[in-house]
Amino acid sequence: YKVLLTAMNIATAFLSFYAVRAITGSEKSAWLMSVCIRLPHTGLQIYITEPHWGKALLWCFFPWLLWGTYEIFYGQEKKWFLMVLGVTGVLESHVLSFEMCLIFLGIEGILWLIHSIAIKRENIKSRIMALLKAVFGTLCLNAAFLVPSFVLSRQDFQAFHMPMEVAGSGVYLTQMFQLFSPADGTNLLQGTAQGEMSLSVGLTLLAGVLIFLVQLVTDDAENVAARMGKHCLCYGVLCLLLASWICPWDKLQELPVFSVLAQSLQFAWRFLSPATLFLCAVSSVSVCVAGEKE
Repeated sequence: YKVLLTAMNIATAFLSFYAVRAITGSEKSAWLMSVCIRLPHTGLQIYITEPHWGKALLWCFFPWLLWGTYEIFYGQEKKWFLMVLGVTGVLESHVLSFEMCLIFLGIEGILWLIHSIAIKRENIKSRIMALLKAVFGTLCLNAAFLVPSFVLSRQDFQAFHMPMEVAGSGVYLTQMFQLFSPADGTNLLQGTAQGEMSLSVGLTLLAGVLIFLVQLVTDDAENVAARMGKHCLCYGVLCLLLASWICPWDKLQELPVFSVLAQSLQFAWRFLSPATLFLCAVSSVSVCVAGEKE
C-alpha cells in the first residue's frame, strides 16, 4: 500500500511537469508545477494526515485533464485523446471530483463557444468535433463503470437520502491559508475551527498568486502562460468562494439545480481540491508571465 502511494506521488510530479511544459513551453513553469502540487498542503496531506487511495490516484490525472482541456479548446485539437485519458482517470479514481470537474469543463466550454463566435474563430467546427470525439471516447471507455452506476442510481438506497450539510461546512479564511495545520481532527460542523482537520490550500499558493498578479500589473504579457494563469486564477477564486463560509449554500441548495449538487457534494470544503489544482497552475506560470513569449 505504501509503495503504491509513493509511486502515485512520484507519478503526479512527473505528469504535472509534462502537462505544464506542453501547455506553456516553459521548463521553469513545469518544474515549479511539479513542486507546488506536492507541497504539504496540496499533496502530503493526502498521503500522511488523510491517506486516501482514490484521492492519491486522482492527483495523477488532474494535470492530464488540464492539459487535455487546453489542447481541445486552444491547442492542437487532434490531441483530444488526452482529455479522454484525463477524464477517465478522474472518474475511475474519485467520482465526486469528476462531478466537480464537469462543472468547470462546462463553464469553460460555454465561455469558449461564446468567445469563438464573437471573434468569428475559423476552426470552431473542428474543435467541437474533437470535443464530441472526446465525449464519445470517454463514454465508451468507461461504459463498464457508467452503466452499472446509472442502474444503481435508479434504486432507492439510503445513501441517496443523506442530509445536506454543505451549508454548515464552509471554510474560514484563517483556515484556508494556514501555514501550519493540525495532523488530525474531524469535520465538526459546529461553527468553530477548533478540533477540525486540515482544510487549507496553504500559504505558499497564496504567495504564488500574489506574485502572478504583480507580474501582470508590471508587465502585461499576452503569452500562453499568462492566459493559462488568468483562466486558472478565475476558477481557483471561484472554488475558494464555493468552499468558504461566504458562499450562501443554505440558499443555493433550495434551488433544484444546486440541490442535486449539494446532496452529492455533502461538504463545501471539497472544492478545495480543484482550487488547489488551479492555484498550483497559477503559481507555476508566475515565473514566466513576463519573460517568455508565445
